[in-house]
Amino acid sequence: ESAILPNPKTLENDQIFKIVSNEKQVFSLDYINPMKNKSRFELGFQARNTKIKNDFSVQSLDNTSWEIIPELTDQANYSEKIMAFYGQYAKSYSKFKFQLGLRSETSMISTNAQQEFKKVRNYTNLFPSSFFDYQFNENNSIRLSFSRRIRRPSARHLMAYTSFSDSRNVFTGNSILNPSYSILSELSYKSEIGNNLVLNPTLFHRHSTEVMDYFIQKEAIRINGELEDIFVTRMVNIGDNSSYGLELGISYTPFTWFKIYSEITFNKFKQTGFYQNVNFDSQGIFVYGRVNCTFLPTKSFRFQIQHRFRNGRDTGQLLRKGVYRMDAGISMNLFKNNASLTVNFKDVFDTWEWKIKTRGENFTQDIQSQVRTPQVNVSFIYRINQKKYKGKKGRQYDKM
Repeated sequence: ESAILPNPKTLENDQIFKIVSNEKQVFSLDYINPMKNKSRFELGFQARNTKIKNDFSVQSLDNTSWEIIPELTDQANYSEKIMAFYGQYAKSYSKFKFQLGLRSETSMISTNAQQEFKKVRNYTNLFPSSFFDYQFNENNSIRLSFSRRIRRPSARHLMAYTSFSDSRNVFTGNSILNPSYSILSELSYKSEIGNNLVLNPTLFHRHSTEVMDYFIQKEAIRINGELEDIFVTRMVNIGDNSSYGLELGISYTPFTWFKIYSEITFNKFKQTGFYQNVNFDSQGIFVYGRVNCTFLPTKSFRFQIQHRFRNGRDTGQLLRKGVYRMDAGISMNLFKNNASLTVNFKDVFDTWEWKIKTRGENFTQDIQSQVRTPQVNVSFIYRINQKKYKGKKGRQYDKM
């Protein structure tokens, strides 16, 4: 940290050491039984075991030697075990088909650090789902769905001392953070108009409880024997959120060499929440989406431009400004399609920056951050007696 005015000088010089080890084991098993009369029954099981060890150390330069700040140095351990069972039944008629499913998940999560007691969280939840499809004709169809979903806090949001920005800003975990649950209803319609236009509008309603959001407060922490005011950021459960809106997908091919695909979501939301004397009540319209343009001048050459955008949001304590980004890419098949050259440009105009204003009880804070600077990735692949890999389809447990 440096002072620019009135006298340029170095105020603080800190360094961070962070060593993270992450181990994950996944076991899954599926059973599918095609039955008579165009029906199908499925059963599945998945077990996931994750272990994370985070050694975190902050040091400050004192004259000519580095001194460890013990209050910001720790070793945290995270363990997550999830066991999931699911069953679903599907049946088809001439134009109508449906699918009913039920998933059970048991989560066992523990966090442990040297400067805090071990926290253990165990909970089991049920997640029903239903899908109803009707095919008017080969070009028009409609779907109605209902499902219950879960959003778990990540290890970063639960483990102690996961980030140190500077001597005044620390991000720490919240070991008692609860997952968020949502009930989602969707009504979608898909229409293929001719050979070059596909419309896919979806009306949705989502109600979420135990909504998670960032909470920032100024705390007096004793560092090296002295009380210092720093801003501590952590994820907390703030309340409920209800939203409804329209998600519009459009695929248009005006020419054989030019394609446009866009996804735009208009989301009207209302949030009610309260945490430590801070009111998180807010409402508004949230618009976000992407537009992808693909140019195909030849069979072996492809040029693509993608625009991403989202408008600003006021969610109580945090005022987030809108962001925009453009990516571009070029791909070419070479040597009789045995090789491919790909060049990707991320954030061409250097605009993908997060600007957030925090309004606390006795402070305001403006933060401007950038995930990464614009970058270029170049890859070359040559295939020897090998076809292009098309990927693998996953089953329901992949959505957990």
